[in-house]
Amino acid sequence: MNETMKLLQTLTNLPLVALVLARVGGLVIFVPFFSSVSIPAKSKIMLAFAITIIVLPFVPVSGVSRVNDIGGLVVLMISELMIGLGIGFIITSVFSGLQLAGLMIGQQLGIALARVFDPLFNDQNSVLGQFYFWLAMIIFLLINGHVILIKAMINSFQTLEPGRFVVSKDFISNLGEVLQLSFAMAFQISAPVIVAILLTTLAMGFITRTVPQFNILSVGFSIRALIGFVLVVICLIPAIQVFLSGLDRGFSLLYRILGL
Repeated sequence: MNETMKLLQTLTNLPLVALVLARVGGLVIFVPFFSSVSIPAKSKIMLAFAITIIVLPFVPVSGVSRVNDIGGLVVLMISELMIGLGIGFIITSVFSGLQLAGLMIGQQLGIALARVFDPLFNDQNSVLGQFYFWLAMIIFLLINGHVILIKAMINSFQTLEPGRFVVSKDFISNLGEVLQLSFAMAFQISAPVIVAILLTTLAMGFITRTVPQFNILSVGFSIRALIGFVLVVICLIPAIQVFLSGLDRGFSLLYRILGL
């Protein structure tokens, strides 16, 4: 009963509702799975409002005292939106590392031009990149990554009160570290396949030079593709381990930014 009364009192504080909704909305807009264009916009809005109502009774209101006019409220809402977008950016970067790995492998296999529609970003993506992405998404949901993410966002209201966030040098530095993590994951996942394809190409070149009668070019593409796909399957478990390690590192950076 007390929580209900507190919620009703908080709902009358419109600046606080707007700031909390801005942070939650930034998360819903940018984070994987929730940001998919296949999810109707009305469902995203309802989800953002539902999360906002749930966390409102536990949100400190001291930062809202800085709101003096509409202009000040808009500025604070933008800062809150950046927090939500930053949370989503960190997790999205981890998934982007897998997509980049798929693109790099696809270029070596000669299938980079094969594209499929990506409903999450409303764009086209490489076949292997899409495969890695949805494999990672399944694992992310199985380990309740979405629950951990929402919980971290809710706890962030205790360490970063609404209306008190300021973009700092450390904030930008941590986001830059996320990009480094994304590229590192892409190279770790794609390196075995790329090296194997390189060695295969060198071997075929050596055969062509030593046995000119053998038309290696007629079967070269098939051999490269076969070896590449076999290695992709063999390296699935290490790729999943790299993703889990990157996801753990991403959450660590997220907790550091949020002060958790």
